[in-house]
Amino acid sequence: MKTALWGVGNHAKKNLIPALDQADNIEFIGVFSRSKESISQILSLYDCKTWNSPEEMLADSELETIFLATPPGLHFGNGIQVLNSGKNLICEKPITINFEETKGLINSAIKNNLFLFEAYMFLYHPHFLRIKQIIQETLNDLKEVHITFELPELESPGFRFNNDLGGSCLYDVGSYTVLTLIELFKDEKIVLDNISITEDKKNNIDSSGSASFLINDRIKSTLKWSYNSKYVNEIKIITSEKQYYSEKIFSKEADYRPTIEIINRGSVFREHLEARNHFVSMLESLAKITASEKKRNFEFQKIEDLASILNEMKSNK
Repeated sequence: MKTALWGVGNHAKKNLIPALDQADNIEFIGVFSRSKESISQILSLYDCKTWNSPEEMLADSELETIFLATPPGLHFGNGIQVLNSGKNLICEKPITINFEETKGLINSAIKNNLFLFEAYMFLYHPHFLRIKQIIQETLNDLKEVHITFELPELESPGFRFNNDLGGSCLYDVGSYTVLTLIELFKDEKIVLDNISITEDKKNNIDSSGSASFLINDRIKSTLKWSYNSKYVNEIKIITSEKQYYSEKIFSKEADYRPTIEIINRGSVFREHLEARNHFVSMLESLAKITASEKKRNFEFQKIEDLASILNEMKSNK
């Protein structure tokens, strides 16, 4: 799959470009950014090319797919350009911060017979797959699930505190916790019970929040997310007899070996999992998605389901 990256921030330099270069089914063709300095740096490190404008890139017949890594506030406009040019779209999360814009991208992809993919990398790590397995194994005995993702103050926060660029803690960080809930309980009844969101009036964004959900009318779930807090990245699963705890379920280094701590009647057992670069795993999974209309439609529905719940949470804050 011949792919170019549009947008080169710190995240792209550290995670996306190395993954695009390493993934077996990806041919990394080039990169476009308004930053000439960033482009020069990338061209010195990788065997790829660049273009003078987005229009020139999108007109390049060699390309099949664009990985869009511009700020979220630009995703809809940039994404429509990509899809209207006949290129498939991999979009950095969140795909947009507006339900109608997300629906617009989905409809454009369907109209142009292209695939659309929202790049939540953690879903493709053995760590998350094991968490899903635990939920399936304990579902009938499950009592509570608590998911937290909180970021410390960042030296270079990028778009996060800029409303015009799509700054929103709910969509940027909270969406990880919401998508986790959807993926863990995709065949179950999920109902939003309560939500609280803190506004940063100076920057005109939401900066933290928490929500409670009820699954199948009996399983309680709490989600927490925030900016400028201590770093927390964890899940806790509680059944009538056991507790399961694991950290770094979202962001993690490629060589990090996750651990799931299982507490049963005072005894503690630790299950160690394999390390994996989840960005590479995510990209390599795309081959299966692009080859199957059923899987493409599943991705469309996954994107819409997340956007729908986030929109409900934003409307009820």
